[in-house]
This record gives sequence, C-alpha cells and structure tokens, in this order.
Amino acid sequence: MVRVEEISRHKVHPNIPSETQRLRDQSANWLNPVVKKLHDIGIFKDIKSLDDIQVDSIEPLTGGIKSAAYWIGIPGNEVVIKFDFLGFQVESEWLRTYEANGVDVPRVLLTGTSVSEDQSAAQFIVLQGVVDEKKKRAKTGREVEDNPIFYKEVSRLMGVELAKIHSTSTAKAFGSYDDNPEKTFTTKTWQEFLKRFLDSEKLTEFGISADDVSQLLSALDRVEFPEQGSYISGDFALHNLLIEAVNPPKFKIIDPIGMIGDPYFDIATLYNSDELNQRLREIRIRENLDVKEYPLTWVEKDPFDLQSFLEAYIKESGITIDTRRLIANQIIAMIRTYDQKNKYITPNQSAEKQRSIDLQFSIRRELIKEKISALISS
Repeated sequence: MVRVEEISRHKVHPNIPSETQRLRDQSANWLNPVVKKLHDIGIFKDIKSLDDIQVDSIEPLTGGIKSAAYWIGIPGNEVVIKFDFLGFQVESEWLRTYEANGVDVPRVLLTGTSVSEDQSAAQFIVLQGVVDEKKKRAKTGREVEDNPIFYKEVSRLMGVELAKIHSTSTAKAFGSYDDNPEKTFTTKTWQEFLKRFLDSEKLTEFGISADDVSQLLSALDRVEFPEQGSYISGDFALHNLLIEAVNPPKFKIIDPIGMIGDPYFDIATLYNSDELNQRLREIRIRENLDVKEYPLTWVEKDPFDLQSFLEAYIKESGITIDTRRLIANQIIAMIRTYDQKNKYITPNQSAEKQRSIDLQFSIRRELIKEKISALISS
C-alpha cells in the first residue's frame, strides 16, 4: 500500500514560479484519483488505486517550470501523469496533431480534473510512458552515450520528423498559445507576430540604432512568409526527444510549446544554436579560455549535427531554403531566447559558470546585430 507521504517529492528548483512549487508540493495528493480513472477505462487493468502500486515505481520528474509530473513505472503500462492548475489543452492538441501527421510522439491517454480527499483540484494529462531497450524510463537526447555516429543519425531523423510536423498548414491564427489566456497572443500574419518582439528600447541596448530598427521593420515587410501557419514546435531540440533505441536510433518527440507559425522558426532555432556553438569554440581557441574558468555551456555540449538534419529536412519536405526568411526568423528566435536569460541563472551560482553564461549572451547580442544588418542589406 502506498501512502501519499511516502511518495518522493519534487526537488525545490530555484527558478520556478512560486505557484508551480505550490502545485508540486500538493501534487502527490492528486495521483490516486487519476490512477482510479486509468483503471476504470482499462489502461490499468490490475491496478485499482495507489494501494496496488509499489512506492519505488512512482518517480517525480524534473524539467519544465509550469507543471508537476510523475513517472509510474508499471511494466507494460508505464505512464507519465502531469498536473497543472490551468490544464493541458494546448499540449494535447499539438501532440495529437503531430500524431495525425505521422510523427512519433507519446500517445495522449487521458485528460481531466483530479480532486483530492481534501477537495483541492488540479488538471491532469496522462501520456504514454516511453521506455528504452532495457525497458527503463527513456532518457532525453542529451542524456545518452557520447557517440558521434549515433547523433549524426538522430539529427537526420530529426530532419525527417520535423518535416512531417510542418507538412500541413492550418487556418488557426498565428501566435503563441497557452492554457493561460493571459499568455496567449495571436496575430493575422507572421510578420505581425515577429514584430511583437522588436522592442526599440531593448534593441538600443544591443547597439541597434532607431534608424536600423525602422529599416528592420521595413525589411520584415519585404520577406515572403506563409499566409497560413503550421503547428510548429517552438523548441525542437535533443532535450525534447525521448530515446527508445540507440542502434538503430528511435525516439519520440515531447513538449511542444504551442505555436502556430512559420516552419522556418523551428529551423532558425537550430541554426542559432549551431552558430552560437561555432562562435563559442572559435573564441575559446583564439583566447585560450580555460574550461575551469569558463565551464562549457550546454550549447557547447550539444552534439546535434545541423548538416545531417538539414539534408534530411530538405529531402523530406522538398523545399529550398529562403535565406532572407530564415534570417528574419533567426533574429526573433535569438531575441526570444535572450529574453529568457534569467532561467539560466540560479542563486549561489559559481563565478565561473556565471562568466560562461555572460560570454554566451554577449555572443548572442553580437549575432543579433549581425543578423539584423544582414537582413537590412539583403
């Protein structure tokens, strides 16, 4: 029999909102009602409640800043249960759309409301649990062995899968969607959406003049963006893959962030990471930076192979890359990442790690300026 107080709790994360921490502190109380629902619909045939689950089969999951998630490792019936106060309509819609396009994602098994014994309530989503070849909880694409051949093939497969994600357009408005209506904003065109990120005061901090901002806005109007958007990922990268097999590689794609937009935006984020990685390596060699003084950042540890990805994506989608459209999306993707700088900073962070972060973001500023100049002059 599992008592709620026996279930391992989520670790306190310094960068998550207090509301999310409150959610995580309460989340174990909502597990039993969900387990009972899974039994009622036949997913857990022999499991009627938490009483029938061994406590070491329940594991709180890290990652993400807005929900509380648990892995329930019942052999053959592994699931992930996530809780949020607002719901999972966006995540389930995006995953189901991907699945309809032939993309390999965890199946959405159930969504709804869980009410605990003390009458507190939360929204939940139950996803198919993803296991590896040893039937253990699958690791993300950044956690598996350091094997260049493996990552070259994974990157190629990422190109194939992203082309499938982008294969259909939708009449749904361009924009960023969230289960919190206050965080959802939509526009009629992709140009309008991109311009939402072009704050003149912020660009001035990057050394961009008011005249250049005006020219940038005009340059965006000259780019040929699609008239309809696609269900894009917004964060397509190795950390959002769950590796089911290594040889040959097989994975499922997780955690879309809910964007309807230009497919180039997903490609742009991958280009940006690759260019940042190359620039960091050049600076380390040129200035002979000691890794003890400047620890490697996650970008430099990322084994993603852009060339293998790109070749597969172009072959699968049949497109020819429009350089101006790509650069326009790169600019906004970089600004969007720069705006999230605080999530990379934690209390009591070492001076060495802070130096690496500062170096990374100084390069991001330079890349933003270079891309803006390139788009204006193209």
